[in-house]
Amino acid sequence: MIQSPSDYNVIFAGDMNLRDYEVQNIGGLPVNITDAWEAMGKNPATEYTFDLKLNDNKCLPNNPRKRFDRMYYKRAESNTVQCVGFELVGLERLPCGMFTSDHFGMLGKFAFLDF
Repeated sequence: MIQSPSDYNVIFAGDMNLRDYEVQNIGGLPVNITDAWEAMGKNPATEYTFDLKLNDNKCLPNNPRKRFDRMYYKRAESNTVQCVGFELVGLERLPCGMFTSDHFGMLGKFAFLDF
């Protein structure tokens, strides 16, 4: 993301198995990279993408709740993209009684701003 051309908007998201303390251990995110969940106000209802208190597809001691999945974006120099929504998906069980994954999915909504 850092090496992308300055006139490119970049969105990078997925299962990174990344913990907040690991981000802090490297000095935080680069100044031009934004965490979509944080940009949308750090809503506790959408924090845990790996939540074994709600999702029983996997069993681990103490039913951990983590934000392993991340969505980051970098704006072009013209500042043309902005996160306008962040939610979790896959919160419903399938007819077989299981969830689609042991992680919940992320849905980011972005708007391109006209200047």
